[in-house]
Amino acid sequence: MKSVIISNFGNFIVLYFRFWKLLVYLRQNIEYMRLLINERIKESGITKYELAEKLGMSASSLAKRLNRQAKIDVQFLESLAKALNISVVSLMDDDASECVATYNADGYTYEVRRTTNK
Repeated sequence: MKSVIISNFGNFIVLYFRFWKLLVYLRQNIEYMRLLINERIKESGITKYELAEKLGMSASSLAKRLNRQAKIDVQFLESLAKALNISVVSLMDDDASECVATYNADGYTYEVRRTTNK
């Protein structure tokens, strides 16, 4: 009986450690994504106030999302990408690809991208 308890406790420790590593990984990637978003906004040449107007939100609401005071969700990323005229992928990853074609289907715009080796 003791070996089963110790074995289960050991499995719990391993699972807890893996979960903790996953949380750290996600937190680091979210921070990297926020940096990329701010970089893409600067590259676009529009002010954050103008961007907030395009997104239909207040400048303070946009600032909260960009400064870790509010969550960034998929809908925000999609509207931000559309307002900046870039792909959602380029907001989440330092994308080394180029758009070669776009097409509309089912109410969505899809991009065909050519990747380049980094």
